[in-house]
Formats: sequence, structure tokens, C-alpha cells
Amino acid sequence: MAYSQTQFQLTHLMQKAYRRVANVRTSTATGGSTTTIVDAKLLDYLEDSNEDDYLNNWTVFVVTDSAGAGADPEGKFSIISDYTAETGTITVPSSLTTAVASGDTYMYCTPEVPIYDMIEIVNDALVYLGKTPRVDSTLTTANNQTEYTLPLAIKGRKIVMIEVQGQINDANDNRYYLIHDWKVVESAIGSTATLIIPQYVSGRTIRITYLDYHPRVDAYDDYISEYIHPELATASVVAHATRWINTQNKGNDKYLLQREDKAFNDLDIAKATYPISLPAEQVQPFHWNTWIEDEFYPIPLP
Repeated sequence: MAYSQTQFQLTHLMQKAYRRVANVRTSTATGGSTTTIVDAKLLDYLEDSNEDDYLNNWTVFVVTDSAGAGADPEGKFSIISDYTAETGTITVPSSLTTAVASGDTYMYCTPEVPIYDMIEIVNDALVYLGKTPRVDSTLTTANNQTEYTLPLAIKGRKIVMIEVQGQINDANDNRYYLIHDWKVVESAIGSTATLIIPQYVSGRTIRITYLDYHPRVDAYDDYISEYIHPELATASVVAHATRWINTQNKGNDKYLLQREDKAFNDLDIAKATYPISLPAEQVQPFHWNTWIEDEFYPIPLP
């Protein structure tokens, strides 16, 4: 994957969430390297707190590059492994690949929710929102074949529709057609199921649309499903992060409990305002006391 300024990715979701659950400061670097962010202004920002190691275990994000072109290391994040007060130097444990430059915007966040815990919270929060459409196009029709091994990732998932490629050798005119007479033969745990469809000519892609929970994200440039509105995703992460903070405090802070209640109320509002749009489910034909013989199904002509 690659970082995008226009598509919603893990880094954008985490930045939005941290701004709502932690104390966050945003500034511009005065220099840096692949493992450091130097900001001479920190000496004034932190005032009496400006001591060695003060920012250790905080989280830092490179928000934008100085040119505003989305260049590396924009979007990358890390835990802070060391802070040198005399020079305002933040050190991260792993290379950002490209050096931080003067003028790059960065943000640093208090460690109420450590970065690796936040990644797990993000994944839990996305799953909590329910299933979104997914597409599998790994199967191809073959001569004299009506039974295909269903990819294990689809087993047990709700299949919305199955289509077959109607035209080949044209990248932008595939003319997919619905397959109406299909069924899935289930199997033992851990083994693949069987998809049964009518017999078609060989070499045509079978496209299966199904519903599944959001795939795991952990890299800064992992995409968040476009079916989930950014505000909905953020509200879910904030609610679950606030609950995580309360769990760490054993529910002893009334203010934090109020924040958790408000966060889940905000999530309910976001779910109503930005509902996940799901495709209509394909209606299978109903046959009453009839036997459908195996037959060859030609691809309809254009």
C-alpha cells in the first residue's frame, strides 16, 4: 500500500481519535533525521516540564510534510523512545525511512492509550461496527466443471451475490451477469466448502460479493473501508478507547465514566447519521418439487 492524502487510512483515523481522547500538541519541526524530530520550540512549549525523557512513551505522528505534497514520512507514527530536553529532540526506535525536515508538521500525544494498544482498539472498534461488502475474484470457470473450492475466507460468510464474467479481453467492459442457480455445500471445521454453479464456458472470472468484518489494520497506510464514514469510524474508536482507559482505572474516575457514556452516545448518533450502506441481497429462485438437470449455460450475448 501507499500513503494517500485523500483516502482514509489508519494514520488518519488514529490522529482523529487521539485528538479526542488524549492531550495533543501540534508543532513544526526545526530539523530531524530518520529517527529523530528536532523542535527547538519544545523548550518553551514544555516550560518547567522540559526535562530529559519527559516525552518517553508518548506517541508521535508526522502529520504533513513541509511541501504539502504528501511525501514520506507524512502519516508515519511511532512511540517515542527518548527525549533530549536541551535540544528539543524526540527519538523514535525505528527508522521513518525518510528524514524529518524543517517545516514538517508533527503531533505528539500523551500516553493515556499507548500506541500499540490503540491499534488493537481500532481493530476492535471497526469490527464492532458490523460487516461491510467484500469481493472475491479468485475463481475462474473451467470446462466440464460445476463444483469449485470456495475460498476459506468466504466460508460461513453471508454471500450477497455471485456473478460470472460475460466478456473477456476487454479490461473495462467485462459485462458480468448474475448467476442465479448456485449453492454452497458446507464442510468440516477448518476445511474448504464447495461452491456449485451451472456449467459455463472456461476462462471466465467468478465474482463473489459477500459480507465480512473489517480486515485487520496495523500499518500506517492501511486503508479503512470506504463503506465506513470517517466520522463513524472515529466515534467508534473514541468510544472504545475511552472504555479502555476506564478499564485501566478500574472505573474509579467519575469524570472518565461520564466521558465514556458521552462517547458511546456520540457513537449511537454517528451510527444513525452515517449508516453503513449494504448491497441488496440476490434473490435465489425457488423450485417446488422440480428437478433441475445439469445443463450447459452459455454466456448471454451483448
